[in-house]
Amino acid sequence: NSPTGSLAGAACPAPLTRLTRDILDYVLEAALIHMDHERPPYHLTAGEIAACFGKTLGQISPALHHLIEGGYLTMPGRSHAAGAIPPKRILLPTVLAMRTLDAFQNESLAEIQSELDKIQAE
Repeated sequence: NSPTGSLAGAACPAPLTRLTRDILDYVLEAALIHMDHERPPYHLTAGEIAACFGKTLGQISPALHHLIEGGYLTMPGRSHAAGAIPPKRILLPTVLAMRTLDAFQNESLAEIQSELDKIQAE
C-alpha cells in the first residue's frame, strides 16, 4: 500500500487499471505534500508524471485522460483533444479523488474543496 492508502476498495465510476491507480496515488501524494503551507507551490505537470513512471507523454496520456474523464483529475485549460497531453499542463486531484483517501472520507465536500482550492490558488 502507498502512504495515501489503496484505491482497490474505493467505489469507482469506471474501473482503474494498475497504472491509473498508481498515477492517482502519485498525484494525491503530491497534493497532500503541497497542502502543507511550508512547501513550494503545487505544480505537478503531465511531463513530471510521465518521467516518474518512466513513460513518454504518448504512453501516459490515455491513463491521464481516463482519470480526467472518470472525475479523479482535472486539468485547468484542458482542451477536449484525446491526444498527448502537453508536458507543462498541470494536473490536479478532484474531490472524488480525495474521497478515496481514508483521511478525507469523513470530511464534507466543502471542506475537501477548500483544501483543493488552496493548492490551486498558489
